[in-house]
Amino acid sequence: MLYILYFIIIYIIILIVAENPVPTYQIDALQALYESTNGDNWAWVDIDGIWNFSSIDINPCIDTWQGIDCNNECYNSNLNNYCDIIEINLPSYNLVGSLPLELFSMGELLALNINSNKITSTIPTDLLNLTVLFDIGTNSFTGSLPDDIGALTRMSYLLVNNNMLTNHIPTSICNISGMLEIYLNNNNFNGFIPSHIDKLTALSYLYLHANELTSTIPTSIGALSNLLQLTMYDNGLEGVIPSGIDKLILLNYLYLHNNKLTSSIPINIGALDQMQELTLNLNQLTGRIPTSLGAMTSMTILLIHFNLLTGTIPTIINTLTNLQFLLLNNNNLSGSISSDIGKLIQLEELYLNENNLNGTIPNDIGNCTNLL
Repeated sequence: MLYILYFIIIYIIILIVAENPVPTYQIDALQALYESTNGDNWAWVDIDGIWNFSSIDINPCIDTWQGIDCNNECYNSNLNNYCDIIEINLPSYNLVGSLPLELFSMGELLALNINSNKITSTIPTDLLNLTVLFDIGTNSFTGSLPDDIGALTRMSYLLVNNNMLTNHIPTSICNISGMLEIYLNNNNFNGFIPSHIDKLTALSYLYLHANELTSTIPTSIGALSNLLQLTMYDNGLEGVIPSGIDKLILLNYLYLHNNKLTSSIPINIGALDQMQELTLNLNQLTGRIPTSLGAMTSMTILLIHFNLLTGTIPTIINTLTNLQFLLLNNNNLSGSISSDIGKLIQLEELYLNENNLNGTIPNDIGNCTNLL
């Protein structure tokens, strides 16, 4: 009985393959990708689903080729349903070479993930229907982001980090209002951060660090109310930290270090009470350390060293009992070190040197047994 059932299933699959073929141009695009990126030396995850272009009836969907996902209709036994390839996911497959233009003739393709390979290409100007994911991070792409990338208005994830991309960030990117995550970090983007970034109201992750951006931080950034992580460090950003940044109440990581930011730390920055890691070091910030920082009770890392801060160290910082790293060195801070610093028992690193502090080191600091 089991044998009969087995043969029935095989027969149904054969029928589906026969009646639900993958369009020839999609097969051709896959073959072009395979040949242009040294497919014979790809790093397959196992022996099943290896791409094979020599068989008579090629169907990457039914044959479950590695990295290929197809539309649901493909697996429907109804006649006259085409199989369309909608996702290509080949991260860390040792793709070496360039992307063929045929790949972007796949009008049904929704997602492309070729992260962590060795692709040396420019980004095609025509990305067609990539409405879910475009992930080319950690490769060797050069050139620019297409100016009309904003035409992909339904894209959710854009990852082009760790490449060699240059020129400006296209202003049209702000038209993709449903975008959830943007990773542009570790490239050579220059110029300004688009001022209409406030249109990206669904954004949760914005990574712009390690580029050559030289503008100010747009005041409109305070409208990104769903933002969880914001990284802009290792650029040449100037001007002030916008006061509206305190409206990003879900933010838990804010990295602005190693820029040219001036003026004071926003007085109400403590409104970001979900903050876990805050790095403002290596800037030119002035004024006092805001006492509102005491509301950031989940914070584990606070780095504001190498600035021009003045005044005393707010004693309320000693209530941040989850702190593991507290670096306030190389400022112009004055006054004494509070004995309450001994309450920070999770501290692993504490730097207060190169300031104008006076008095003695409190004995209670001995409670911080994790200090290196």
